[in-house]
Amino acid sequence: TAVDQAETEHEKARSINASGPGILAEECKRIGAVFIHYSTDYVFDGNKGVPYLENDATAPLNFYGQSKLEGEQLVQQAGGDYLIFRTSWVYSMRGQGGFIAKVLQWSRQQETLRMVTDQIGNPTWARMLAETTAHIVARGQGYISERKGLYHLAGSGFASRLEWAKEILELD
Repeated sequence: TAVDQAETEHEKARSINASGPGILAEECKRIGAVFIHYSTDYVFDGNKGVPYLENDATAPLNFYGQSKLEGEQLVQQAGGDYLIFRTSWVYSMRGQGGFIAKVLQWSRQQETLRMVTDQIGNPTWARMLAETTAHIVARGQGYISERKGLYHLAGSGFASRLEWAKEILELD
């Protein structure tokens, strides 16, 4: 998820976000295993104005989004039993690298915080992703095989970075 780093380290980003998932999907197909891949809303340009659907045209604005889209395509080309989940703004209270931890840290270090208002997304709890995935996997490979494909799996609602930061600080 190192979006900025992907802009300067194209080979590394492509290896992690495209080639790696493609190889894993091919190996899963070879051994008859299910492959579950998490992708991103960065495959879109963000100009639609309403929520994107799975079959909407993609138009990544940066190399990170392009490399994630390439990964999706390689997984689909490999065939086999796969699920691709596009998600958005994944957060957790674990670790120190996420947006919530950063906002809380910044609020303790700075009197004024500056947040963008033009980035809109669906904050998605990592636990929700994990639990949903676990429920799907528990239904078995036949269930997945019948439903293989690409799905959007993200939190309901939406917020700008500013709106989300305000909510984080109000709940702190």
